[in-house]
Amino acid sequence: MNYQRSSEVRYRIVGDTAVVVRQDVAEVMLLNEVGARVLDLLDGNRTIADIHRVILSEYEVDRTELEEDLSRFIGELKRAGVVQPNENQ
Repeated sequence: MNYQRSSEVRYRIVGDTAVVVRQDVAEVMLLNEVGARVLDLLDGNRTIADIHRVILSEYEVDRTELEEDLSRFIGELKRAGVVQPNENQ
């Protein structure tokens, strides 16, 4: 399954932080460097496995821990309305 950012979400990378604005509910979220990178990669074209590979290549993280963290983080973004499944895939 591929996920993409919701059309109601805007974000900007400022330093190592992503400032995420959910326009529909006027909510602001802050993401750390890795969270910002994951959000940037959630473009609707990449699978979760693709994102896992990219993060593994860019950061020094444990493969198994990353898999669990990535799954949990994407679930949180989904529940918050930041990302949604890409229906076109």
